[in-house]
Amino acid sequence: MRTIRTQKKRGQVLKALGQGLSAAAAAKAAGIGRTALYAWRKDDEAFCEEWDDAVESGTDLLEDLALERAKTSDTMLIFLLNGRRPEKYRKRLDHRVDANVTGGVLVAPTTTDMETWQAQAQQQQQEAKSTSQT
Repeated sequence: MRTIRTQKKRGQVLKALGQGLSAAAAAKAAGIGRTALYAWRKDDEAFCEEWDDAVESGTDLLEDLALERAKTSDTMLIFLLNGRRPEKYRKRLDHRVDANVTGGVLVAPTTTDMETWQAQAQQQQQEAKSTSQT
């Protein structure tokens, strides 16, 4: 059965997206299937642009809500700061190993902790030196 595309359904979808709902929830609100909704988006360039605008509005609404909740939630505050200023607030993983390995491959298994990995790197470096001197 083919879904009939009407202005009413179009408006219901766009309103739901503008309220921050997902595409699946917007389709349900308009009484159409999610697959049919995505087909409509694909086939109608103007609808696609309106959809994108509605999603932006809905995202603004959700962001405003998150900002309000961040006043009482450290976790929400952290997420917002990570999103707005990732260069300052994101987690930094700074693992440095100076193995000076030449002519070989240093393999670092993911299950090894950093200290063990560094020790293995130094051992491989020493083995490489002794092999090249003989």
